Amino acid sequence: MTMLAFDTHKFIKDLSGAGMNVEQAEVLANHYATLLTDRIATKEDVTLLRKDGDHIKSDVEHTKDDIVHLKNDVEHIKGDIVHLKSDVEHIKGDIVHLKNDVEHMKGDIVQLKGDVEHMKGDIVHIKSDIVHIKSDIVHLRNDIDVKMVNLEERLDGKMTSLEERLDGKMTSLEERLDGKMTSLEERLDSKMSSLEGKIEASSKDLWIKMLASQVGIAGLLIAVINYSG
Repeated sequence: MTMLAFDTHKFIKDLSGAGMNVEQAEVLANHYATLLTDRIATKEDVTLLRKDGDHIKSDVEHTKDDIVHLKNDVEHIKGDIVHLKSDVEHIKGDIVHLKNDVEHMKGDIVQLKGDVEHMKGDIVHIKSDIVHIKSDIVHLRNDIDVKMVNLEERLDGKMTSLEERLDGKMTSLEERLDGKMTSLEERLDSKMSSLEGKIEASSKDLWIKMLASQVGIAGLLIAVINYSG
């Protein structure tokens, strides 16, 4: 039997061109070369080789499908990368705005620190003013205490003098009231005596008039009785 010539280089090139991995193509080429070298190919070997070829073609087709899917995945990944780049640009813009905000905040903090320093200075002045005010209050209290003592002394003197004058006035007024009351009582006694005399005289006249009136009425009744009889 004749030996079959086998070009492993071309075999590997064809398989790799069809999409198979070079390492896999080399292993498969070496395997076929060994089979062709060690023994003469029989119909069974050819059948097996054809089956292997069919499997290889099927693997190549699957590999092509995998490559298509990989390409689609790559396209999706590229799209995701574009979106990521856009997001990164937005993030960069946000970072720029944040940096600007931070700069403004730093300026505000500097201004606040300046205001705090001014407030500290104002507080120092206020504390000094409070010390002066407390000292003035102490002096004022001392002056008020001295003036209150003087005023109380003067008031005590005035009250004593006023009480003495009131006592004198009250004594004089009581004496004058006693004289007035005595004179008034005497006048009332005189008036009452005169009034009692007048009442007694009036009572007598009234009794006489009533008696005369009763006599006249009695005479009138007698006359009427006699006239009726």
